[in-house]
Amino acid sequence: MSSPKAMERVLKALSREGLVVERDQDLVRVRSSSSSRESPHAPTAEVLLPPGHPLDGKALRQLASVDALMGRRDEWVDLVKGDLLLGTRDLPMSMAQVRAMFRGGPLAWLEESKRRPLGMLSRADHRQLERELERSFGLGSSDGDERFAPQEMLPERDVVRDCYMGTIGGGNHFVEIQVVEEILDRRRAFEWGVRKNQVTVMVHSGSRRVGVVVGSTWMDHAREKWPSDIAHPRSGIFALHGEAAHEYIVAMNTAANYAAVNRLLLAEMVRDRLRSVFAPELEMPLVFDVPHNTITFESGSFVHRKGATPAYAEQPVLIPGSMGQSSFLMVGHGNERFLQSASHG
Repeated sequence: MSSPKAMERVLKALSREGLVVERDQDLVRVRSSSSSRESPHAPTAEVLLPPGHPLDGKALRQLASVDALMGRRDEWVDLVKGDLLLGTRDLPMSMAQVRAMFRGGPLAWLEESKRRPLGMLSRADHRQLERELERSFGLGSSDGDERFAPQEMLPERDVVRDCYMGTIGGGNHFVEIQVVEEILDRRRAFEWGVRKNQVTVMVHSGSRRVGVVVGSTWMDHAREKWPSDIAHPRSGIFALHGEAAHEYIVAMNTAANYAAVNRLLLAEMVRDRLRSVFAPELEMPLVFDVPHNTITFESGSFVHRKGATPAYAEQPVLIPGSMGQSSFLMVGHGNERFLQSASHG
C-alpha cells in the first residue's frame, strides 16, 4: 500500500524531471511536459492501478518516453501525409531551376537550386544532395530540352509552383517506410551503409505529367510521319527514323530528368520531416537511385528497358515488392545476355 505522503513525494520528484502525472481514482495519466508543448495533440499514456497501489517512478518515466515518441511519430505521419497526399508541400522553383531540370536533370537543377533555394529547399543540405548524385545511375541526368516539356510548366513568371512535382502518381508508384529484415551479404551491406533492423524509405515514382505529354505527343508524331504509301502496322507501333528518332530520345530524356528530380524531392520531403520532428542532424544517406522504362545508348546500341532497370556489374539494384510482400536490394551481375538488366518489381 502507498501512503498519501509517499505518493506526493513521487509526484514531486517526477514533476522536477519534467513529467506531468495525474491520478483519477484507479486511472493514472502521465506525459512529458516538453512533449505537451512541442506536440500538443500527442496522446497521453494511461495505466490502470488498483486503489492504494504504489506509483512506480521508473515505470512512469518509461511510459512518458514512449508517449513522447508515439506523439512525435503521429506528428511526423501527419506532416508527411500532408506533403505527399494533401498538397501542403512547399516546393516553389525559380524558372531558371525549372529550365535547368528539363535540360540536365538533378545535376543542372542542383546548381540553380544552390543559387536561390526556395521553400523546403532552403532547409536542405545541398552538399549532401550533390554527393548523393554519385549514388544515382548516370548521375540521374540526361541530355534533355525544355522545348519538349509541357508548355504550361514553363509559364512567363519568375517563381513556379508545379502541382505535379513532389507527388507520387498513380499505378504502382509509392513512398514506403521499410525495415531491413535480413542481410545475406554482410560485407556489401556494410559498404552500402545498410544494417539489419534499419528503418529505410523506398521511393518509386515516374515523370508524372511530363511523361504523359511526351508519350502522347510522340505517338501522334510517329503516326503523322509514317509514309502515306505504306499500310499502318497491325501492332499500332509506328517507327521513327533519322532526326525524328533523335528528337524523340531527347524528349524522353526530358521526362526522365523530371522523374529523377521528382524522386529526389519525394525522398527529401520525407528526410526534411524526419529531421524536423526527430533529429536535426539526421543524415539518412541515399543507397541508390536508378531509373526504369528508359532508353539508354550502350556499346553502340539503344537499350530500351520497359518494366526493367539497369543491373550493371556491382551496381545496386532495387526491386520493389507489392503490398504485403518484401522489397529487395540486390547487386547487378552485368549479364550481357540480359542486356545488363533486371526486373524493376
